[in-house]
Formats: sequence, C-alpha cells, structure tokens
Amino acid sequence: MGGSRRVVRRCLDGRLSKFKTPPREVFQGNAATNGEPNLAATDVTICFYPVPLHLQECYETLGYHKGDFPVAEQAAQEVLSLPIYPELTHDQLVYVVQTINQFFTQ
Repeated sequence: MGGSRRVVRRCLDGRLSKFKTPPREVFQGNAATNGEPNLAATDVTICFYPVPLHLQECYETLGYHKGDFPVAEQAAQEVLSLPIYPELTHDQLVYVVQTINQFFTQ
C-alpha cells in the first residue's frame, strides 16, 4: 500500500461498514465455548475502548457522569479498532477485510 491512508480508505469503503458489532465477549474469545463465531481464534488483532473518556478515572475531576455524552457512550460499546494503517500491504489489507467479512457472515 505504501503509506497512503486514502488508498486504504478507498479499499475499505463499503466493505466493512455494513456490520453491527456483536457482544464484546465474541471478540475476547469467551464466546468460543458457546459455539459462537470467535474472532479471537484468528490472527487479526482487534481492540476496543469500552470506557468513554468522560467516564475514565483520570478525568473524574471534570465531574461528568454517565449519560452526559450519550453518543460517546454508544460508540464505546459499538466501535472496534481494526489493524488497519497506511503501511499495510494490499495482501494484508485484503486478509483483514476477508477475515472480518467471514466472521460476520458465519
């Protein structure tokens, strides 16, 4: 890919946005015992940030509470960070997209 964020974005547009994020346990490997699809069983590393900034301990002095930023709270429950960055090769990017697509269509 050679370092172009725009190239990566064009490759991903429309390929991953159609999926609704399942419960977090599926991504942490806990669902494997229930026979559910398990992305943790692949070598695609994902991460998520389950606590929005305004609810993190380091910002508690600001005085925000649950419900003060509902969009941020919803995003914290739904958004995943995938291993996608400009230095990925085309083959690596295709692998990530295919793995995610297979996971969500199981």
